[in-house]
Amino acid sequence: MGGFLPRMHAKAHHWPCQILWNPHWKTGAGLTGGEEHEQVFSKFHLYAYVTKHMTKINRFDFLTQAILYWNWEKIENMPNSLRKNIEKARKAVIGQQEKLGGLLKSNGVTVSDLPIIHKELEIKANDIIHKRQTKNTSIDKLRENLEGLFIQMKNVSIFIFKNAGRKIH
Repeated sequence: MGGFLPRMHAKAHHWPCQILWNPHWKTGAGLTGGEEHEQVFSKFHLYAYVTKHMTKINRFDFLTQAILYWNWEKIENMPNSLRKNIEKARKAVIGQQEKLGGLLKSNGVTVSDLPIIHKELEIKANDIIHKRQTKNTSIDKLRENLEGLFIQMKNVSIFIFKNAGRKIH
């Protein structure tokens, strides 16, 4: 399985990215949210207060032990976690099958048409992304100019506020 957009962030991307990287269309993604790494970051952020005054080797040892404990905890909880996930997936399949059936019927499409539709959407999405990567359109040049002006204005604003002795929010 390749990479994919986390579910929470997917809608913030334009549609070609959603077509190409949606976890619903990635084999093996299941019901994962794509945000699992955020859970690790959240847990390990708490250790910053403990480790900030440690020597490098003590910090390394402490974090190694924390990671080993994190992994051990996951392994210990895996049977319950897998059982809950399979129950959740079974319920989701029933609901999604009903939803899919309604959508197919309302659009006059069959299940066998879906791979063809998906392939056509992937081709169109790849074409759009390839065109966007060229950055040769007048809109791209205007966007670059606008971004440059924004950065200049922000730098001037920072300079003014620093010289005026005020903080920027």
